[in-house]
Amino acid sequence: MVLYPLDRDCMERSSTIAIRFRLRGSDSVFAALAEELDIPLKTFDQEILDRFPLANRS
Repeated sequence: MVLYPLDRDCMERSSTIAIRFRLRGSDSVFAALAEELDIPLKTFDQEILDRFPLANRS
């Protein structure tokens, strides 16, 4: 497990992603981290799958 700091830069990226992809607060934090690390966001949450391009089920 790796812990990532929830600093000002992360919160600003999360806010931008929340607005751009119409995601909820905590969902946008996970999406921002996936985007920052350039990895897919693995989820079963249909709302995230529909709205965030890096999200997938597999």
